[in-house]
Amino acid sequence: MTKLKIVILLFLISSQVQGQVINNLSSDRTNIYFHALDSVTKLLKRTEVFSVVTVSGDRSVTQNFPDLVDGIKLVRVSDDGKKIPKIKKGEVRLVIKNIQIIRDQFKIAILTWGYEDRVGDGMYVFRYQYIPGTMTYELKDIKMSLVR
Repeated sequence: MTKLKIVILLFLISSQVQGQVINNLSSDRTNIYFHALDSVTKLLKRTEVFSVVTVSGDRSVTQNFPDLVDGIKLVRVSDDGKKIPKIKKGEVRLVIKNIQIIRDQFKIAILTWGYEDRVGDGMYVFRYQYIPGTMTYELKDIKMSLVR
């Protein structure tokens, strides 16, 4: 009888628990990462001159990026522990952090580096809102901060 009570109790508890599964290893099918990357590139083009964008991040994030971003060559560098090459003149490096999910808000942070130091504002945080009715995401705001 005791085992039956435990099984029933576990069943009741497990059916009441709801959670959000975060899967950072799946490829980005929503293009949120690329939208953030493209937006940072356009913001940097206002003040910087560069011919190559090198993007560093999880391979699952960067593998589906195209070869060009806003007409500029895009080079992917995975941060899987291998040595990352130094930044050259005329190149900017964007480091994409994994997405942070809190309820229906999605945040993507991108750090920006140039040949000598940070470029642009140094860090850009994109906050997206999930819209269940259309199953899409809407950009809510971009926070830019100078990181030194």
